[in-house]
Amino acid sequence: MRYRLTEIEIARPLEPLGFEADESGAALLIRRNGRPIGFLMRQNSCKQTWTPEELNHWIGDALKTKIVEEAIRDELAASARRNNLARIQDWKSVPTRSDVVTSEMQHA
Repeated sequence: MRYRLTEIEIARPLEPLGFEADESGAALLIRRNGRPIGFLMRQNSCKQTWTPEELNHWIGDALKTKIVEEAIRDELAASARRNNLARIQDWKSVPTRSDVVTSEMQHA
C-alpha cells in the first residue's frame, strides 16, 4: 500500500496527478504562495489519473476555510505594509533638528 507524495501549489493552475501501478493513493502537501496550508491523504479507487477538476473539488472541500483565512491574512499583511510605508514617508517629511538649526542660522 504505497502512496504518492506530492506538493500542490494552489496559487497556480492544477495539473493532473498520475499514479504508478503500485500506488494505492496520494498524500498531498498543499501550499498557497509557497506556504504550507494543509496535508491531505486519500486512497485511489483504481484510477490512473486524478484530473485537475477532481483535485480542485477535493482540496476546496477539505481546505476551504484555511484557504479563505490565508487570503485574508495576506490582504491584511499587505495593507499593514502599505500603511507602514505611508507612515515612513510622512516621517521623512518631518524636519530634523539639523534642519531647524540650519533654518535658524539662516534667519539670524
